[in-house]
Amino acid sequence: MSQDCDVTLSEPEGTFQSPYYPRHYINDISCTTTIKAPASNQSILLTILDFNIEWDGGKKGECPKNKDTLRIYDGMDNSSTLVGEYCGTSIDKTLRSTGPYFYVVFKTDSSVRYKGFKASYEIGRGAGPLRLPINSRPI
Repeated sequence: MSQDCDVTLSEPEGTFQSPYYPRHYINDISCTTTIKAPASNQSILLTILDFNIEWDGGKKGECPKNKDTLRIYDGMDNSSTLVGEYCGTSIDKTLRSTGPYFYVVFKTDSSVRYKGFKASYEIGRGAGPLRLPINSRPI
């Protein structure tokens, strides 16, 4: 694969996306993105700009087992608090970490492929709620 699949981001702001976005991502990958604020009293505002991954049309709010998913953890790895597991086109658009890390895992299976996702982040001062209203801006 020609794109970095496991990255750590620590610039004050930036974007990241699924491999090959906006073209279809590839099958059978597991990519991690760690967003790290430089100080423990800082938090991260994560905004999902575009999101479209596999969903089998099952129960709303539940991703099928062993299918394509985006998992977001409030911490430095997958042992941290799981904020959410997302698939389809429905996702919390804006999240704020409670500390200096977000850990994002994008995993795909061996079947269908979609456009993927694109997200932006901004490192700021103080911790906040994990979920903000969709069109809100932090103060």
